[in-house]
Amino acid sequence: MIGIVVLILASTMTSRADGMTPIKTTVCEVSAHPTRFAGKRITVSAQLNSDGIERVTLTDKSCEDTGIAVLTPEHFAGEAAFIKALQSGHPGTLDKTISGTFTGVFRWQPEKMPKRTLLLKEAQRIEVGMKEQ
Repeated sequence: MIGIVVLILASTMTSRADGMTPIKTTVCEVSAHPTRFAGKRITVSAQLNSDGIERVTLTDKSCEDTGIAVLTPEHFAGEAAFIKALQSGHPGTLDKTISGTFTGVFRWQPEKMPKRTLLLKEAQRIEVGMKEQ
């Protein structure tokens, strides 16, 4: 009986953590006020930039000199569309622009590089536009 109660309690706690309502914001707002969003689930509409090897960053044309590094877990909602977008044409965003809505837990670590990261939980409305060459 105790095992069942613990299992139900653990299941309830997991649901609450995963069910946090994300804060809708912008890359610019998060970059300007990182402590306000630290440890919180956020949703941003942004442009995705990548070197095609290991670095992925969310940016916004309204504040081009800043961004949020993306950390991808092993699996996340919208993963197939996210990967397909990055791998279409040349890997990364050298030959294309990628935009979408990204949800995850924001981390602010001013003593580390990168300082601003988003542990991605979901990628939605992924759009790819090929650049003219």
